[in-house]
Amino acid sequence: MTRWARFRSNGGQTGYGIFEDTRILEYEGDFFAGARPTGRIFAHDEFTLQSPCTPSKIVALWNNFNALAIKLRKAAPTHPQFLIKPGTSVIGPNEPIRRPTGYAGKIAYEGELGIVIGRLLQERAAERRRALHFRVYLRERCDGRGGAQ
Repeated sequence: MTRWARFRSNGGQTGYGIFEDTRILEYEGDFFAGARPTGRIFAHDEFTLQSPCTPSKIVALWNNFNALAIKLRKAAPTHPQFLIKPGTSVIGPNEPIRRPTGYAGKIAYEGELGIVIGRLLQERAAERRRALHFRVYLRERCDGRGGAQ
């Protein structure tokens, strides 16, 4: 399986490429449509891995795992409940998770499935939406739960 990675070179430039064990083969162009290799290879000591993307926002569904609602003795919602997080809440591998100032509650660590949509869906004809490109990746999340056990 090809492992794509976003990285920052030691020179400060951000790019993406194929991650192979201890090196990255850099690519250029539209990641979602026709990326091309540049021929540059970065050794393990020449880059730092970054988050897979820099989203403008994160839209999530609350209680997509019904067992949590049962555990917290919450009624099942009658309609989907969404929450929105800023894109700045995304960090890369090995970056420290910073506790918000003034928050002393529980922090929960979870794994999630993230979907990155590569094209704007708004005002697109329904038949064209099927052709839109997207990437699926696993992400990890830490959340303050306000004392929920």
